[in-house]
Amino acid sequence: MLKVKDRTLLGVIAGLAGSGIVLVLQHAALKAGWITKTWAEQAEGATVSRKYLRTRSAAALGWLTSMSINGFAGVAQTYVLAKTGRDHLWVKSTGLGIFKWLLLHGMSNRLTQAFKADDSPPRNAFGSCLSAVLDSCITGVIIAKLGHESLFPEHDAQTLSNMHRPDPASQLAALNQAHRQQEASWTRP
Repeated sequence: MLKVKDRTLLGVIAGLAGSGIVLVLQHAALKAGWITKTWAEQAEGATVSRKYLRTRSAAALGWLTSMSINGFAGVAQTYVLAKTGRDHLWVKSTGLGIFKWLLLHGMSNRLTQAFKADDSPPRNAFGSCLSAVLDSCITGVIIAKLGHESLFPEHDAQTLSNMHRPDPASQLAALNQAHRQQEASWTRP
């Protein structure tokens, strides 16, 4: 299988793929009545005035905005996984998904006043949070599968335990050097 070595390209691919899967699932949840708005509709409401909502161009802009946000989030997630490794992928992805939801859908909606508190029911916020976690987990799996081995550090127990333990030979050399410097200071008048 082809492995991607560029972190940015990998993040965009994984973010768009994860977002595409979640948008399809959101449309199914919308038809089932579990949520009242998809991410694309939320992005549509945040990017155009109410006068132009529910138009074809606003829907396209909402979809483009949602996919762009998730592409950028995929890049950020790639960099996090590249620095911390692929171990505990589900935990890291869930945490990043909740953080993304809090940042984008929780705080930004209140700061921009795009939606009033009574505009959408709590199940929509819960569905949005669940979608963000699912998107982040799918994106994380895609990053782990498509990413080249050189992007991710190895974090096994032996490597971590040896990182903080100094080498005995270098420790002895440092002690000898300190002892020689101390002896030299004693012989000077």
